Amino acid sequence: MLRIIRILGIMFSLIVVAIAIYSSVGVVDLPTKSIISSWMMVGLCFSLIFNGISSYLPQKNKAGLLMSGSSVAILILVLMKFSF
Repeated sequence: MLRIIRILGIMFSLIVVAIAIYSSVGVVDLPTKSIISSWMMVGLCFSLIFNGISSYLPQKNKAGLLMSGSSVAILILVLMKFSF
């Protein structure tokens, strides 16, 4: 279970990096760039959630729990504020 959570965190991190490279290299107009940055924020939040959980589970590290909790709060703000 812990291995799957770590793999999900790494995959979301790689997806965010790929989206960032695409948006900086590709010719993208402004409304599309806004949508891309919204998806980047969602990917970053999920990456922080899964990496925080994988840090918290084996050692009961409070920093991992704090990272997951704050990223859930940021995810809620992103879903309410940004356009998709």
